[in-house]
Parts: sequence; structure tokens; C-alpha cells
Amino acid sequence: MAAPDNEIAEQVYKGIEDEGFEGPAVDTLLHLVRTEAGAGSELLGDVLVYLVQKEHPDWAAEICRMAWASHKGQPPDFTAVCTALAYVVDMSQLQAAVKVCHFILQMKENTQGAYYFDCYDISFVLGNMVEGGMPSQAGAILYSIYCDDSSQGQMYQELVPYVLGTLIDYGKVSWATELSKQLMYADGEAAIDYGVVGWCMAQMVYNGRSDWAACICDAIRAQKTTWYNQGALLAAIESWGGPSASQTVANFMLGPKGDSPTKGGAPAPAGPMHAGPRPGGSPGKPGAANGATTLHFNAAPFMPGGVGK
Repeated sequence: MAAPDNEIAEQVYKGIEDEGFEGPAVDTLLHLVRTEAGAGSELLGDVLVYLVQKEHPDWAAEICRMAWASHKGQPPDFTAVCTALAYVVDMSQLQAAVKVCHFILQMKENTQGAYYFDCYDISFVLGNMVEGGMPSQAGAILYSIYCDDSSQGQMYQELVPYVLGTLIDYGKVSWATELSKQLMYADGEAAIDYGVVGWCMAQMVYNGRSDWAACICDAIRAQKTTWYNQGALLAAIESWGGPSASQTVANFMLGPKGDSPTKGGAPAPAGPMHAGPRPGGSPGKPGAANGATTLHFNAAPFMPGGVGK
């Protein structure tokens, strides 16, 4: 990965190293990001890549938070960060974008002393990329998180279903639906693979959130997308979670409307849930091919959306 030829990126790195995030170099960067529109976002993207190269994706993620934070009384604005991440992906630096997103995910502690991953920020970054006309780049990031089988990556890949679910809990069904469709594209719309989304939905069922899976299925079906095959998706769910998983989703879709615990877009009350590893198979390939028919969950507790959002 070649270092970006950017003097400001080096200044930001040295500024954080010497003075933390309150120094003038970071202030200058944030000013340019807020005032220079597209050029500022590309500059932010160059800085993110540079910091990842310097083995500080955590610094890059913190700058992203500062860039989208409320400013002068305005609500949080994810536009610059979304555009920067899309720029990074388009510049063939997908893994740099993924590493930044790993650190946008935050580990937090609830009132019972249990730790969980808060998916709100990463969900809204990817969702706003969809809203801003960058769905393929958002999908590429989410799929790469899913595919990462490294020791560190496995900690994050388990949370892909909950990125989608958090968006649903906050009333952003269209964003979750588009991200799900992006995970189905094996070669654009020319080749569709239901394996990844089937795995995500089987996890949702296992964790008592069949409403998430049914909501996405309903939304895609309502779009009357010509390539969509609901039977194939239900078969993919079954290949990961067994017949009961696919039947549960089908039952939720046939049940009375309006009974979802997420109705109205508010976060549904939930206790800690456990995200778990894919039960065998390779990315996008049903685990049943390796004899896996059930899911096993053994990771840190997770709560969709997090506390205080």
C-alpha cells in the first residue's frame, strides 16, 4: 500500500503523536473537511489511509468521530466520513477502510458490568453511505468485515448481522435492505449469492430477532426486484440454521403486521445477545456443506444500538 503524497497527513500524524487530538494539525484538517466539501473528504481519506499505514487505525477512527460530531449546534453529519471512506475504497484501499471501521465499532460496558460492542456508529456510517449514493462501497466494506478470518477480524465479523439489525431498530429499514442486497451481489446483479445474508438471518433467528430477518425479506419482496428469489434465501437460512430457522422467518412474514418490537423505529429493549462465528464453510458458502446445521454463539455480549443512543 503506497503512502499518500500528502503533507497534511504527515502533519496530522505528528501532531497527534506530540499533542493528541486537540492540536492545531487536527483542527486544520477538520476545518478543511467542513469547508471544502469534496476536496476535504478526499483529504480526510488520504489521512485515514496514512494513519492506517502508520498502524494507528484507532487514531483514524477517532478523527472520523470528530469529523461527524455535532458542530456549532448542528446535528451529527456523517457526509464527509462517508465520502472519505468511499474514496478510500475507490482508491483500492479497501482494507484500510475496513481497519478504520473496526475501530469505529466500540466496546462499552453496561450497567451490569458486561461488555458489548456498540454498533450504532458503524451502522449509521454505512447506512449514510447508502443514502449518499455509495451503496457498493458500503457493501464492499461490510462484506470484507464478514470475510476476515484473521484472529482479530473474527472478533468483528460476528457483528455483521447486528449492523443490519441496528439500522432496523432505528427505523432505517431501507438502508438495511440495500446493504443486504449488496451482500447478495456476487457479480453485480448478474450473479446472486444468498449465503452471506442467509448466515446473517440465521444468527438473527438464534438471537431472538427473527423480526429483523423478516423485515428485510419483506422489504426486498416489496421492491419487486426481478432477480430476488425468496425461496432461495429461505433455503440459505436453513443451510446455516436448520429448518426451524427458515420456518421461523417465514412465519414472521406471514404473521400479523405491526407486532414487531421495533415498530416506530425505536430501539427494542433487549438483554445481552451473543454474536457467534460462522458454523463452518467459507464466506458465502452454506455451512451445511461441512455438516453444520446449528449455530454456536460464544463471543462477547452484544446489544444492538448501544446505550444512550
